[in-house]
Amino acid sequence: MSIFGFNEATLEKDIRKATDKVINELNLMESLLREAGKSDAFLQLFYREWDKGTPELARRTMEKHGEVLYREEGRMKSQRRKARHLLQHLNLLKRKLERATKTSPELVALSQLIKTLKAQFTECEKAYRKKYGVVKLLSQNSDFEAHRVKILYAIHYQMNLFIKLQETLRRTREEMIQISSAFQYARQQQLVIGDITVYFCPAENCEEQLVALLNSAKESIHCALYDIGLKSVQEALLEKSRTIEVQIVTDDDYLKKFNHPFVKADKHGLMHDKFCVIDGKKVSTGSMNPTGNDAHKNNNNLLLIESVLLAENYEDEFQEMWNGI
Repeated sequence: MSIFGFNEATLEKDIRKATDKVINELNLMESLLREAGKSDAFLQLFYREWDKGTPELARRTMEKHGEVLYREEGRMKSQRRKARHLLQHLNLLKRKLERATKTSPELVALSQLIKTLKAQFTECEKAYRKKYGVVKLLSQNSDFEAHRVKILYAIHYQMNLFIKLQETLRRTREEMIQISSAFQYARQQQLVIGDITVYFCPAENCEEQLVALLNSAKESIHCALYDIGLKSVQEALLEKSRTIEVQIVTDDDYLKKFNHPFVKADKHGLMHDKFCVIDGKKVSTGSMNPTGNDAHKNNNNLLLIESVLLAENYEDEFQEMWNGI
């Protein structure tokens, strides 16, 4: 059917909400990285000026852009907090997906991305600390030559890590799009195919499920049933006929079991169906006749389907029988 199986009415909404939160956290994280990129650019500018033998220009660069560099500690804390939030939302999304599917490629990819991001966030925090340490040295000590190696290491180490992290964030964003697309497709498939629940008789109480479906009807019940022997089904149909439209087609040999104004015999004598259309959007079908033997003795199945499209197909077939076509 589709890669996702919806067993809870709120599951799709929950996953969409979790996906939106992940995307929001991605936006915040990418914004932080852009800010970090500014301080990297200032450090590089400082280093180039100093390396060209213009320490005075380097000092002026530090004075001019020092405020951005000094905010590194606050930025580091912000990134740590946002990284934690992003991972929390990603793990929440993963748990929601696990409730829908155990094997989808989206779930596998998301699990791997979470592992990668967790490792990269840890490395980036180390890089932030190294860069912040360099900034403190530069602000407190004018002996730039003594810190040449540390400056170079801090710049290149963090830049390489940030490039990798930005690539992972980009892949995470793409994965969010994939998840949203997969859910959109799954929902479309669900609208076409519908929610399907299968019961196997007699191990499962098929009689109870069929009666519950009939009792849930609000507008109409149209059934083509070869035999109607279960008292509970007969009673449910009689009760509903007092308040909504009930139309039944059955085999001529069994009409005597359930003979009422809303029941007709199959005109051609060939009908062997076992289906009902409820409110034009639900269908019951399968191999089970609503009889004691079929529900509680013989091996049978009962399918309950919620699909407007399939209900329309069954309704067309029913109307042909009802009208003797």
